[in-house]
Amino acid sequence: MGEELNGAKPDSVIIDEASVAPIADAALGITPEQAKELAMGAVAYAAQQARAEAEQHTPTLEYRKATNGTPPGVVPPNYPALGHHVPVPTEPSRLTLEVFQNPTKGAYSVTFGTGEITSCCPVTGQPDFGSIQIAYQPNEVCIESKSLKLYLQSYRNQQTFWEHMINRIADDLYAVLQPARLSVVGEMNPRGGVAMKVVATR
Repeated sequence: MGEELNGAKPDSVIIDEASVAPIADAALGITPEQAKELAMGAVAYAAQQARAEAEQHTPTLEYRKATNGTPPGVVPPNYPALGHHVPVPTEPSRLTLEVFQNPTKGAYSVTFGTGEITSCCPVTGQPDFGSIQIAYQPNEVCIESKSLKLYLQSYRNQQTFWEHMINRIADDLYAVLQPARLSVVGEMNPRGGVAMKVVATR
């Protein structure tokens, strides 16, 4: 049963009335059918808690390598975003970021850039527009670009200060990639004649 809970599939857990008959006998007034119903409810609740806990913890590099570690040049079969229509996440989460095995052992850098990143001012609620440049030196894994695009788009309706957003992006990327070095540069379009540039390095 514990293995099924890790997969968060309570409907795949088989609980027959014979297995819960002792529970029914011990609890006066509860039939085996009612005891079975209570047990299934407990399984569903445990699965829900496991899903919530998984959202709060960052997968380790070992987990990422186990799920996405494939031979260089081979597209992993378990990418939820790559090659499929995927809606933009409503909340930023580092779990959106996918990786693949670094195809070479040589030292090199990877740079991403976009001039279309948006968020909302936490004070006025007005949209902030700007550009972002991400550069890193890979160690064991590289970021998959479509998942990065979805991750950045998820900030569209987030009310956050630019300083916080850029540093959160740097923290999430560093946690997932564990690169040799990383920099995230965010330049906000001028508002009221004042431009802003935030540089976060890890």
